Amino acid sequence: MTDRIKVFIDTAPLIYFFEGNSDFSIISRNMLLDFINNDINMITSYISEVEMKVMPKRNKQTKKIMNMDNFIDEFSIVKMALYKKAYDIALEIRANYSFIKLIDAFQIAIALDTNSDYFITNDKELKKYTEIKILLIDEYKTIINNLSHT
Repeated sequence: MTDRIKVFIDTAPLIYFFEGNSDFSIISRNMLLDFINNDINMITSYISEVEMKVMPKRNKQTKKIMNMDNFIDEFSIVKMALYKKAYDIALEIRANYSFIKLIDAFQIAIALDTNSDYFITNDKELKKYTEIKILLIDEYKTIINNLSHT
């Protein structure tokens, strides 16, 4: 029996999916469907949850917030909090990679702490970090293609 692939999803792909008003929204939708159909564990963080709900909250779009919660629950996207180990990892990341912003360091730290195999983002700058496989959302098919070769 093989372990299921774990994918940490950064905030941007989720926002694209829920906003549905950019070319990336279609890619994000397809990505999430492919992950669901291929039984890939999806992880995000409470940081992402806050970031993606700011505009709907500001605009008093309570139905949109409920839809976000329902989607995340229905498709078993695990939301992780920051724990001591993740803080320590984030500190190391910030100390060694000055180009990574604190919020991104926290996100990557959670991905590492959960032993995620991939980190999906749309921040090209993060690709310079090599301690985890970082893919831009339009590169997610790499994961699906790798499944067929195992």
